[in-house]
Amino acid sequence: VVNTIFIEKIVKYNLDYDKVEIAKKVQEKTFEETCELIDQAKHMNNNILLSGGYFLNCSNNFKYVEKYPDLNFFVDPIPHDAGTAIGVALYYDIYKK
Repeated sequence: VVNTIFIEKIVKYNLDYDKVEIAKKVQEKTFEETCELIDQAKHMNNNILLSGGYFLNCSNNFKYVEKYPDLNFFVDPIPHDAGTAIGVALYYDIYKK
């Protein structure tokens, strides 16, 4: 059923199947790689911060929550560099001085 819906959307929106397949594979691979990073980090803390434009990907974010039900995820709502820099500066000011 899923593949039928997938193919119907490709036809309906006149999408290039090869490009759709590339995008799908990239999303799957990057999900695996970010899971490896989460696996490393979860031993240090169960609060995981996801920051950057990549983590505005709602599909993958939902998969993280499903895969890691014991972890708390926070998705940075300001995914550009300035938001990250502010967070790092605050962290340093509060915890590293």
